[in-house]
Amino acid sequence: MLFTATKDNQILIFSFNTGTIINQFAAHDNSISGVCVSWDFLITSSLDTTIKFWDISKFDSAPQLFYDHEEEIISIDISDSEIEEQFLVSLDTDWTMIVRSLSNPREVLHKIKGPIHFGKELLFTPFDNVLLVPFNLLQNFVEYIAKPVSLAQRL
Repeated sequence: MLFTATKDNQILIFSFNTGTIINQFAAHDNSISGVCVSWDFLITSSLDTTIKFWDISKFDSAPQLFYDHEEEIISIDISDSEIEEQFLVSLDTDWTMIVRSLSNPREVLHKIKGPIHFGKELLFTPFDNVLLVPFNLLQNFVEYIAKPVSLAQRL
């Protein structure tokens, strides 16, 4: 399956075999800013300040909904699926970064407030479990992450 987001807040699911749309649904109340897939979940973020976890096996059920951001979410990414524990990282327009474990997504592991700066992306590298952090967020991130050693070791 291939998942895409549209400008009118829809998620489209395409079949790799046929190239046709096999499902389509309204996902958010505002523009979708991120789409990630992990295990059995499709994870979406939006300018409506929410993150949603959709069960891939049953899109007709309500998603898990998270309201941890106060501003529009502009970027999300997940860590490599081949490591022991996966993390979801989200960034909003106020430069607040939230880290959560996908094994317990309701719990926010870290909420890091960054200074005003340029750049809109943060992401995990595809070949290892390295989080790329915008340079101007780096100092806050390093100071915050250095305290809880367990997460720093896992990242």
